[in-house]
Amino acid sequence: MSRGPAVAIRRILVAIDASPASLAAAAAAAELAVALEVELAGLFIEETALLELAGSPLVRQLSALTAESDRLDRTQLERQLRAQAGRVRRDFDRLAARSGVRSSFRVVRGQVAEQIVAETGDADLVSLGRVGWSLRHRRVLGSAARALLAQERRRTLLVGRAPRQRAAAAATAAGPLAIYDGSPAGDDAVELALQLGAPAGQRITVLLMGEEPAALRERLQTHLGARMQAVGVTVAVEPTPGGARRAVGRHRPGLVVVPTGGRHGEELIQQLLEETGGPLLAVT
Repeated sequence: MSRGPAVAIRRILVAIDASPASLAAAAAAAELAVALEVELAGLFIEETALLELAGSPLVRQLSALTAESDRLDRTQLERQLRAQAGRVRRDFDRLAARSGVRSSFRVVRGQVAEQIVAETGDADLVSLGRVGWSLRHRRVLGSAARALLAQERRRTLLVGRAPRQRAAAAATAAGPLAIYDGSPAGDDAVELALQLGAPAGQRITVLLMGEEPAALRERLQTHLGARMQAVGVTVAVEPTPGGARRAVGRHRPGLVVVPTGGRHGEELIQQLLEETGGPLLAVT
C-alpha cells in the first residue's frame, strides 16, 4: 500500500559535538545540503544527565596533568560545556562557509534523544555522528538513533567513522546505492538516491533485497517507469543483511540509502555501518 509521495527535505539537522565522528557526520550532512540546496542546522546539546552527576560525592574527575582526582563541580562543568559549544560552533560555521550553504546553530539543554526528536519535523533530515557508546559492541545503535528510527517518515544520516578513516573509500566512491525491499519506505529510498545522484550526473544502484527478486524488480519497474533506464539494478545473492552487506562492500557507494522497516531493519543498518562506517541514510 502506498503512503503517498515522500515529503521534500527542507533542512538537515546535525546533532554535533566535539568528537571526530560528529565532525564526519557534519561533513557528510554538508555534502547532502549542497546536493539538495537546503539549510544546514547545527545542534549542540548540553546533556542534563551529565550535569546532574556534577556535585555527587560518588563522581570524580581525573586531571590529565597531575593524575589527581577531585569532585566534579557543576559550575566548572557548565563553563566547560559553554567553551566546547563555542569551539563546535566555530568548526560548524567554517564547514558551512566552505560548503556555501545556508546555516544556523543552536545550543539547547536536555536529554539527547528527546531533544533531537523535539527539534525535527517531517521535512527534516537528521545527521548523527555516533551510533552508540557500548564498550563491547562499539557500533550498537544509540538511544538517539533508535528514537528516530522508531518514528515514521524520518530520514536519519548515520556516520560511524572519522573523516580520515573514510577518505580512502570516499575517493573511489560510486553513486548512491539504494536498498529496495518493495515497501513504501523502499520507494522513498530509491527516490532519495535518485535525487542525490542527479546533481552529479551519477547513476544509482538499486540492490534488491528480498526472497522474490523477480517480483521486486517488477514492482520497482512499475514505480520508476521510464526512469528505470537510468538506474543500474543489482540483485542480492542472499536475501539477508549479510548478503546486502557484502554487496555494498563490492560496490563501495558514496552513500547507502536503506529502508528500516521489516524484520531485518536494525540488523541491516548495524551490518552496513560495520562494513562502510557510513554515511548511511536510513528511511522509515
